Amino acid sequence: MKHLLLGLGMAMFGVMTAQAAAARVWTDSQGRKVEAAFVKLDGDTVYIQLANGTVFPLPLARLSPADQEAARTLTPAENANALLSVPTNASVAQAAAKIDQLVEIGLQKGNIKLAEQARKKALEDQKSGVKPKPHVAVPPNPLMTDEQFVRRVYLDIAGRIPNFDEATAFLKDASAEKRAKLIDTLLASDGYASHLYNYFAEMLRIKEGLETADYVTGTPYIQWMKDQIKANTTWDKMVYDMITADGKAWNNGATGYLLRDSGMRLDNLAVTLTVFLGTDVACAQCHDHPFANWTQRQFYEMASFFGATSTYMGNRDFPNGDPTKHLAEEADRIMQSNGLDPKIHGRLSVMSWGQTRW
Repeated sequence: MKHLLLGLGMAMFGVMTAQAAAARVWTDSQGRKVEAAFVKLDGDTVYIQLANGTVFPLPLARLSPADQEAARTLTPAENANALLSVPTNASVAQAAAKIDQLVEIGLQKGNIKLAEQARKKALEDQKSGVKPKPHVAVPPNPLMTDEQFVRRVYLDIAGRIPNFDEATAFLKDASAEKRAKLIDTLLASDGYASHLYNYFAEMLRIKEGLETADYVTGTPYIQWMKDQIKANTTWDKMVYDMITADGKAWNNGATGYLLRDSGMRLDNLAVTLTVFLGTDVACAQCHDHPFANWTQRQFYEMASFFGATSTYMGNRDFPNGDPTKHLAEEADRIMQSNGLDPKIHGRLSVMSWGQTRW
């Protein structure tokens, strides 16, 4: 998750790659050559950016005399501090460079279309005796300022804007790594877990009241999901734990996924395939899917995977009788002893007995 956010941070927070700057061939003291764009000279270290977007540090002394002089005289890239503020690896840098490339291609295509529209409009204006307006190409957005960055990074990661003290502290920080440090700080915050939980809660339809037997609550499921986010649990493990969950809700919060649609196995399967495979196969419950290669038989073959899953407790789970019934009867006696009518005031809400079993 953190690598993903760092990659998005480079691409979305206005950190354009140095590929916009002119690349040159650098030669080291052994005659080896590499083509890269100059980023910055910091002390005795030269930072260059390769074609794949990776920023590579190179000792100044390892360069040829001519390149050492060039490194001392070249102007640092406009986004040098931004490039060096986020530790990059090949995969992250390549992803950011690819996104920048796609944005640039889209901008070029848009400008070609706008230029053609402007040309046609100019011909119409000339025929009408109106002075044509010169066409101005749409330029790339300027690099993001620290003021813009601090606001957007708080919104993207923590789901809120920074307060005065947080924004001021960031703007006064003169270190080149301050953006990376702020990203790491926010990723470790409760705000990040809460904000990301909202995304998962909507996708998985998490709610407090689960569709199962009386008195069931989704609170353990909610807390389990928040704990997984805080622990940075991998997505594949989270999904595995939810799909194969076994036990009682208060002992294993992951059971909440199946308890969410307790007694509705086919509906739960349709939702599962939509959420995890991005495929809507609900139609196949009643007939072969009209627009996809899903047949009704295949749907029920998939449903059979959950055929042995139970989301209700049976008599074998309570050899002494259903505890919810005993607790409800006890609640009635307590209300009667206090002069209350159970029929009017209702039964006391007791602990959930929901569970899943394979």
